Amino acid sequence: MKKRKIIFIGLNKTGTVSIHQTFLQNGFKSIHGRDLCWAIEKFWNSGEFDEVVATINKHDVVSDWCTRHISRQALKRLYHEFPNALFVLNTRSLSDWVRSRLIHYLLSDQSSHRGGTGSRIDEKMSHFSHFKEICMFTALGCVDQRELFYRDVCDVFEGSDNLIVLDIADSLFYNYISEEIGKDIVYDGRRHNVTRRNLKPETKRSIEQALQTIATSYEGEDVHTKLTLDEDLNKRLLTFKNNIK
Repeated sequence: MKKRKIIFIGLNKTGTVSIHQTFLQNGFKSIHGRDLCWAIEKFWNSGEFDEVVATINKHDVVSDWCTRHISRQALKRLYHEFPNALFVLNTRSLSDWVRSRLIHYLLSDQSSHRGGTGSRIDEKMSHFSHFKEICMFTALGCVDQRELFYRDVCDVFEGSDNLIVLDIADSLFYNYISEEIGKDIVYDGRRHNVTRRNLKPETKRSIEQALQTIATSYEGEDVHTKLTLDEDLNKRLLTFKNNIK
């Protein structure tokens, strides 16, 4: 029996490496990040989507879509080319996601990322006299990007049963997917690509102050929401199958 294709469309820092590894361990052909980026780059530059389709057709699971190339146009093409696929909007707490993204962006290269000592981050930030402001504006930009993208997702998949919205922190995350595809997915509980946050106190403070800026800028809003700070948009997102609590 042919496996139903699964395409995760969540933004980066929403568990994509763990998802990728889990499906590989369960016998699925999964593709992640850079392995697909070359084809996506071509689509982004020329509008040519054939190589994206050919690359995805060689796999059962797309565990990560290059963040900078997620767009309404790309979502429409994906849905048009793979109308029977299961699309998963993998999401997480907004504040946790922004924090993870800030640290991710501050990592200078793969060696510091893997080592996780934080020294490269601190060294990098010593060159910025306004590091606190950089964090603040980046954090607010993340909030806006997520809202715009989730709105695009709602518009493209409106009325579709092929989209499911899942919080990656839910211990039953893979159970929901198993139900959709009719095959058990075994998760070993490991988290992959987790950045150790052994940073200098001043670096940590700047990141946390940036998160506080979100709370201040959106006073009264739930900055720990699994969706967005737009209540009307959240109502639309909850019309899809979901595990949001």
